[in-house]
Parts: sequence; structure tokens; C-alpha cells
Amino acid sequence: MFATAVVQTRDELVLGSLPSIEPVFIDVSVELRGRFQNLSGAMANSYRRLNSPEPSRAAFEDFARLTGRRLLPSEAASVMQFKLASWFHTYSSDIDKQEGQRAVVGASYVTQNIDAFVDLMERRASRPTQASPTWELIWFRPAGSRWGASPDLGEALKKLRGVVRQIASKDVDATSILVVPLSVKKEGPRRFKRLFDQCYVAAGGYLSPAVEVVLLRGVGAMVLAEAPVSTSSSVPIGVCVVDREGLDRIEKGLRLEQTLATTPLWSDSAVAEEGAIVAPPASIEREPSEG
Repeated sequence: MFATAVVQTRDELVLGSLPSIEPVFIDVSVELRGRFQNLSGAMANSYRRLNSPEPSRAAFEDFARLTGRRLLPSEAASVMQFKLASWFHTYSSDIDKQEGQRAVVGASYVTQNIDAFVDLMERRASRPTQASPTWELIWFRPAGSRWGASPDLGEALKKLRGVVRQIASKDVDATSILVVPLSVKKEGPRRFKRLFDQCYVAAGGYLSPAVEVVLLRGVGAMVLAEAPVSTSSSVPIGVCVVDREGLDRIEKGLRLEQTLATTPLWSDSAVAEEGAIVAPPASIEREPSEG
């Protein structure tokens, strides 16, 4: 007899002389912790075997190119000079003052981040001018086996599709497109086939594998880069953008029509056959945001 169960966990940022990211499993009362100690320890060990992309200057440069905001001064010699505490107090608060932008920390699809992104889009997103636009949700995933190893990814996609129905119509849905780095092609991206309508492999050097972009074309984007917390730990940090100027910069920086011509691993489109070179559809037109 076999049984499975989904156990919720969370990552805690532990600050100190050597900051680290620690997973916490099975949050139970103190008197019951001993009973679950072995199970919790085994799950933690398995979880730690999952990996994330290494922070890199290339990732920081791509983040700056897409968002117009630098994570480090240009004269910084290494990404290890990034200070998370300073970012909390200066960079994130500066973004929060911007209309149509919001800072995020942690995986893109965790509840706190995706809810903040959805809220920002529903309150400030531009409305398309077309009566029946082609809605596209394009998710540029980073490298690493940790990405998507959570039911939160599926829930995040449901919430993002809900934004389309909120803005357009309850009968309208978005085509979900997963774009994976070339280094991820052999790591089994087809396990996400039940979540995404299409999947493409980005050309080598197109985008740093330590950068992630969640783009609902013409409406909003979330851009994240893996940033060091210590010499042994890192965490994604980034920004949600729905203001027109910022969104135009991101879509232009991604060069969707010119550069993102990739071999589809799968596609529901009758035109996109296995092995063909297909570029994602063009973006929709927008009106200026209200407010």
C-alpha cells in the first residue's frame, strides 16, 4: 500500500553573521514536534537537494536592462557586494513610492507575491483597446530544479487567468506560454505540460538563467533576479510593473518578435508543429492607465 500527501512548507530568511534561507516543514505545537522530527528532517534534506540558479552579474545586468533599476552600483566588483538589508530599506521603499510598481522578495508564484501582483494589475493595469485581444501569459522561468516544485505555481496561474477575466470578460482566457532556458531543456520541462498551453526553449544567451519574467502582455510584468543573501544562500528579488512606461520597456527589452523565435517543445496551436520555429504572437494595444 502506498500513500502520498502534500506537506506545506515555507522558507525563512535567518539573519545574523551568516544569513541563510531555511525551510520549515510541519508547523506543529512544541509538544508534538518530537513525533515529527524524523519526517521533517528527511523532507528538509530532500528539499535542500533542489537547486536554484547562481546569482551573477549577467542576471543583474539583464534586470537593469529590463526594469531600468540597478541592484548594484555599476562600479561594484562582485554581486556578493549586494546587501539585502540595504535593499529592503532603500530600493524596495523607493519602488513602492512609484505608481504602478511594487517590490517583491521570494519565489514569483508564492501567495504573497502573486497576490500583490494581481492586486496591482486589477487596480492599475492598462485596458486593451481591441474588443477581442489575444491574451498571452508568457512565463520566462529561471534555471534550477527548485522552480515549480510547489502547488503554488498552479494556483498562481489560476489567479493570473482570473485577471484576464476581470479586465476583459468572464468568457475570455489567456494562452499560457512557458519559456525555459536552454540549460533546462534536458531537466524534464514536459512535467509542466498540464499547466502551460505552449513551451519554448530560449536561445542560448537570450536571458540570464538567474532571471525570471512573468508577463501578461499589455497588462503587467514581474521581473526577478537571484540575489545573494550570503556566500551560501540566495533569494529571488524583483519588481512588479503595470505602469505603461515600465511595461513598454520590459516588452521591448524581451525582444519577443525579433529574438524569441524558439523551437516549441509542445503547443496546442495547429500551426506550431514539433520542431518548427515559432515566435509568440504580437502584443496587444493599450490605453493610458487611469489614475
